[in-house]
Amino acid sequence: MLTFAVDTRDYQRGDGAAAQALWAVCSATVGGDVSGVPNPAEEAVDDGYTVTISPAIGENGRKRLVGCLEDATLDRVMGHVQSITTDA
Repeated sequence: MLTFAVDTRDYQRGDGAAAQALWAVCSATVGGDVSGVPNPAEEAVDDGYTVTISPAIGENGRKRLVGCLEDATLDRVMGHVQSITTDA
């Protein structure tokens, strides 16, 4: 499970749509099954959006995914990974 937040600057569609767009792009950097993008109509949980990846990704996949979410992948949108947890 991965939880991330977004910061936007003059992004016209709001934080929910920004999270949705960012996850749509970055989820393609890892293999396996990923949950759907966060619903922009729902409130963020603890100021973050939670998505799932199955099976769990390895260290290289984590680095690639965190890099995508936290780099300037989309104009006016910056992601911040809050947590990554693995079910044992």
